[in-house]
Amino acid sequence: MTIARHEFKPIQLYKLDPLGKEAFKAKTFEFSEDGVTQRDREPTSKDYPTQRSLFQPFGCYLQLLHHFVIAAGNTDNSLAVVYATLDYVNQLHAYAAKYEWNAVLKYHFEFHSARLAEMREGNFSGWQAADQDLVNLYLTGNTKVQNKPSTGSSASLSFAKQVCNKFQEGKCQTPCPMNRQHQCRAC
Repeated sequence: MTIARHEFKPIQLYKLDPLGKEAFKAKTFEFSEDGVTQRDREPTSKDYPTQRSLFQPFGCYLQLLHHFVIAAGNTDNSLAVVYATLDYVNQLHAYAAKYEWNAVLKYHFEFHSARLAEMREGNFSGWQAADQDLVNLYLTGNTKVQNKPSTGSSASLSFAKQVCNKFQEGKCQTPCPMNRQHQCRAC
């Protein structure tokens, strides 16, 4: 019912994981002179290590959200929430392809939290547009490092640290064509 009232906290998504993911420690404790206080902890890539680990429970959340909004009978809200959240999921996939996963998670949880207040007011279109402030805060500067195709030089360097097996058997020419070390393993 918290989903229908737009009070379901994004950090509770693990509860909707159909594979029964164990709850991460959603609370942290802070010690001060006044005693111990408890606060919500932001999820990280340790809690949601893969896209599936986020998208699967988030998809369940969206299905329930769509159900409750459609059941309320407001056609405009029903269309808005379906189209806007589909746009958001597509944008989130694009972000996941381009940016570091932990940055995408931070963006998502902050973005989702901001939508809750809007939805309580009956506005479902906020899912549709990217939040440029959050993009700048979490995504800008966190572009994934692209793996460059190997030119063979890095392979040569790693082979240079290896002892040549064929040399051990007396079957390798000098210098080693694989750039491996010619030295006796037993010595």
